[in-house]
This record gives sequence, C-alpha cells and structure tokens, in this order.
Amino acid sequence: MLAFSELPQLLKIPVFVQHYHEHQERDASTTFWGFVTEHYQGRFIVDDDYKRDMELPFRTTNVVINTTVIFTPPLAIEVPDTDHFYTKEFLISNDSDQSLVSTHDIFQPPRV
Repeated sequence: MLAFSELPQLLKIPVFVQHYHEHQERDASTTFWGFVTEHYQGRFIVDDDYKRDMELPFRTTNVVINTTVIFTPPLAIEVPDTDHFYTKEFLISNDSDQSLVSTHDIFQPPRV
C-alpha cells in the first residue's frame, strides 16, 4: 500500500511538526497558518532552510509507475470454409431493352 500511493507522505508529518517548531524558535510570532502559507502557497522561496523545506510532506511527489504485463499463449481462431453458395437471380426487366420499373406508371398528367 505504501509503495503504490502517496501514503509515505503521511510518514513525514513528524518532520512537519519539527520544522514548525524550528520556525517558532526563530520567530515566536509565527502562526500555524502563516507557516502553512509560507511553505505550501505561492512560490517556493529558496532560502537557508530550503533543503529542510523539501523534506516536508507533499512538497515533492513520489513517482510511482505500476505496470502489469500478462503473457498469454497465442489464440488460434479458425474460420470454417463455406461450401454453400446461394445463387438467386433477380430480374428487373423482362426484356433486355425495357425495364420492369417504368417511370411512365409513376409520372402521369393530372386527370379531370
């Protein structure tokens, strides 16, 4: 579970608490919210304790790649040969020169 998630970041919480106390020792007016704002919002300032800042939880990410490879034997698919051929003739004309479908039957002048 720890190897494939960001849970190791939670193991860094003691470092967070220690670093907060270090900031309070340097400046007694440092509030918790001020500490969080300084270290997690806006630009990261490179100062004398930058290396210590980078040890805080969720300042860096653990790149985790989970790759699963499954080898399966080749699967042979056989398509049966079809020996049946259907032959059906459709006639659209009864004469080689005249079609069975005549436009004369469809388009006729109006009758009175």
